[in-house]
This record gives sequence, C-alpha cells and structure tokens, in this order.
Amino acid sequence: MQIFNLVGVVCFLAGKTNAEGKQEFYRKFAVNTELEQASEIGKKILLKGGNAIDAAIASALAIGVVNSFSSGIGGGGFMLIMKNVKGPYENHFDMIDFREVSPENADFSVYQSNPELSTTSGLSVAIPGEIKGFFEAHKKYGNLPWEDLFTDSIELAKGFAASEILVKKLNKNQKHIFADRGLKDVFTKDGKLINVGDTVSRMNYSKTLKTLSKDPLSFYSGNIAKKIVEFVRKNGGNITESDLSKYQAISRKVIKGSFYNYKIFTTNLPTSGIFIVEALNILERLNIRDLIFMASNDKSYYIYHILIETLKFIISSKEKFGDPGFIEDVNHKISMIISDAYARKIARKFKMDKILTDEEYGFKHTLKEDHGTTHLNIIDPEGNVVSMTTTINLEFGSKLSDPETGIIFNNHMDDFFYPDKSVRANRQYNNVLARRKRPLSSASPMILMGEDDMIVVGGSGGSRITSSLVFFIGYLIAGKNIDESIKLCRIHTQIYPNIILIEPTLSGDVIANLEKLGHKINLSEVNTSFTSLQAIQVVKLEKGQKRIYAVSDYRKNGKSAGE
Repeated sequence: MQIFNLVGVVCFLAGKTNAEGKQEFYRKFAVNTELEQASEIGKKILLKGGNAIDAAIASALAIGVVNSFSSGIGGGGFMLIMKNVKGPYENHFDMIDFREVSPENADFSVYQSNPELSTTSGLSVAIPGEIKGFFEAHKKYGNLPWEDLFTDSIELAKGFAASEILVKKLNKNQKHIFADRGLKDVFTKDGKLINVGDTVSRMNYSKTLKTLSKDPLSFYSGNIAKKIVEFVRKNGGNITESDLSKYQAISRKVIKGSFYNYKIFTTNLPTSGIFIVEALNILERLNIRDLIFMASNDKSYYIYHILIETLKFIISSKEKFGDPGFIEDVNHKISMIISDAYARKIARKFKMDKILTDEEYGFKHTLKEDHGTTHLNIIDPEGNVVSMTTTINLEFGSKLSDPETGIIFNNHMDDFFYPDKSVRANRQYNNVLARRKRPLSSASPMILMGEDDMIVVGGSGGSRITSSLVFFIGYLIAGKNIDESIKLCRIHTQIYPNIILIEPTLSGDVIANLEKLGHKINLSEVNTSFTSLQAIQVVKLEKGQKRIYAVSDYRKNGKSAGE
C-alpha cells in the first residue's frame, strides 16, 4: 500500500524489509566505503588473508590519503567490532574509542573569549587518536602484519587523480588552502587550485605513513611526535609531548537495544549511539510501524511529523551528555535515557496537530554541532564485522597541514560547548571544555541483528548522522531495501536556527502540511548538507548460504567492493 510520494517515487511501503530487487550482492565478504580505491584496498587485504579489522584499517588509511578533507591520521574516531565467536553477546562485541582529547594546557577562558580559535588555529587541534586506535585494534584482533596494512596507502599518497568531490571541497575552502603552506603545496599548481583529474602528490605524507608502518608509536613518543608538537605550537597551539605520550585508546562497553524484531548494538558515549537507541524506543512506543501501515496519502505527512519530533527530543537528550569520564553516575543515566519507561514518557508528550515548544522538548541550547567525517563497514569471510567512523571534524580540519609530515590536523576543540561569559562554566554542561576530555560526537556505528538478516550501518556528516540513521531505519521498517533507504529523502532538525532541513525530493503537499503543523522548513541540496551513509545487509539463505548487499551513498560517490 503506497502512503508516501517522493516526486513519483514510493517512499514508505508497509511490510517486511526486502533485500531483493536490483541490488548487486556478494556471497563471501564486502568492503563498504565512500571511496572506490579504499574499498578495493580493503578487498585486497581480505583476499590476502586479513580479517575485517585489518581491512578496516587499510581502507581508512586510504580514505585519509585521498579524501583528506574528511579524515586522516591527524584525527580520531570509533570502531565497533563484532567477532564471530560463540557465547553471550558481550563476547561478540567491542568498541574502541580513539576520539581526540583536549590538551592538558587547554584554557576554557581563551576559547570563551575568542571562539574562532577553536576552528582554524593551533589551539583548535586536539590530540589525534587514529593511529593509536588502529594499533590497539590490530594488537587485539588483527591477522596480517601491521606493516602490510600501510603498503597500498603509502603508494597511493605518492600520486592519485583529484576527484570531483575533492576539487569541490578545495574550491569551497580556497581561502584556507592558499593561506596554509602545507595545503597550498599539495593542492595548488601554478598559483591555482588543482582541477579534476590532476595528479595529487602527498610525498611527505607517504613518508610519514612509511615510518608509522614500522613504528606506530613514534606518532606519540618518537620523532613524529616531536614534529607534531613543534608544528602545532608554531601555529599557536599548546600540545605537548606529554599530551601525546599519555594518549590512550579506550575499549568501552557496547550499547544494546531493540527495535521491533531487531536487536541493536551500537557505540557508547562519547558517540551518539545511545540517542539512536532512544529514538527507536520512542518510535516503537508510538507504534510507528502500525501507523505507517494505516496511513493514507492525505495523512502521510503525520509520519514525517512523528519522525521530526522524535529527532527534537533526542537533540534535547544530547545536551545532557559528553565524555563519560566526566559525568557522575553515567551508566545509570545512560540506562535511563534508553529505557522503555523513558520512551513511554516522551511518547505521551507528542501532539499530532502541532509542534511543541522548546521547553516541552527540554532544550537548554548547550549543544555544539559537529561536522564532517567518513564511515566504513566491513564483513569478512569468517563473519567478523567492523563498523567504523573516523573524522578530522570540519572540512580539512583546522586548515593546518604540516609541510614536513604532510599531516592535516583536526579541529575537534570546536566540538566542545563554550557558553558565553554570562554563564559560568561548570559541570552542569557535560560537553563543556575541560582538560584531557573527549568532546561529544555524532558518530553512531551500528549493527542491527534480525531473525533472517543483519544490517551494518553508519554515516558521515556530523550532527546529521543521527537524523539520517533514524530515517534510514524508518525506511527499512517501511519495507524498503538498504539501497532505497539510503537514496530516499533525508530530513534534519536544527536547533540554531530552529528549522527543518529537507532534501528537495519530498513532495510539495507533504512539506505544506508539515508547515501547517508549525515546522519551519528549508530545502537543502542533496549532496552538500546531508550525511553519506554506508550500509551492508547480510541475508540468510537456506543451507547456511547468504547474500551480502553493500550500498555506498551516491551523495559522496561511494563504491563498495567484495566477492
């Protein structure tokens, strides 16, 4: 039964998730990334005898080389791992948190006086965690030698063709590209930005990767660490060698939830996994699946209304959390936010004839929006799974690239909340800056386990990750396959300004009716403001056989690989 229209394309259909259709599939393994070269490198690693963890590291390194505007070793991230072992689920899952950490000498008052310092100066750089996170994951679970995971990226960094999306990002940030020597040396030619198809050579970055392939800890306590400190401090930062040597990747407990027939496994704080679980709990308490089934064409906009209102409540919840090491009784608070009782309480607040007030959602306006990232998913022939999000935050991070090491540094100091001077910074603001603290992230790697299928999904795009994943899962519950669920309309709720961003594929009638309910709507270009989702679905067949569907978001020109 058709109940939604997206410019002639069916948006929601009642029924069971359908993985068939025109989707291509694999039978043994899949590597699902935003970059074709990275997917092929991950495939090569698996064919060589590596596992999902090996392939994830190798693929991510390649993305950091080519799509340097979104990730790289100057940043950090989160890895969700599912091991194919026997026993209770706790033995299957692991989360490795390699989120960046604020320096020991971080001074809240400096950023409060001049917030721009958190975006484009040496003071915007938090302690990078990517290499330490990869190294810890490899020590625990890797199959191939560490050095083998770097080989292809070392060569790739010596020369690759500039893509359309890279050139688009360069033009958008050209003021910063020309202002920084390291970026200018790599991305300009004869005084102009490079063009699509031009060869990009990151020779010094290649040399750095070569060093790290032999001595990864030199990033934190060796020659590379000294160069990092020297460069960041030269640009006004305050990172020390002690900050780098003390950095640790952390193994955290995975969050477990459910949504109808799916068991949900996702990453813990400081990611936004708990808020996805919260949203799904609310939607199930509202009987969203039955509402989709019963909705008629003239009332279909109510489903969007419910989804948008749900997003507003989880934005309110985000304001209450941050680095779990700085939150008192954090496990109890997490349990409360993802409990059925809390979901029922929120569901009772919904009004079908209008939006609520900020006070009814519980907004305190303390949430800091985060930005761009990259995400990948991998399932290997043995059934091990990795879902990983990495990031340097804003496009090209801090807009600072060390000419000597080729590292483009993150600006994750911008992800902390800095209240204005009229507000005293204290512990009531859980994402406010403190020394040696990890900022809240919108990253949400997820694994959904059904009776007949498994879905591995995550996204890039900052705060829009959360909203895009909620809509993706909504489309799945409505009967769409993962390809359709990725392609269909994305909607995102903003706090400042308090508007709804909608991709322009939604029908005019639905938009008009949402506006009548009080939603302030702006149309957003499809491939600029929204996330890039990556998803794998494994469908069980008879006699132990399976089909593996892998879909990379067209919004970022991604392409998967497999066998």
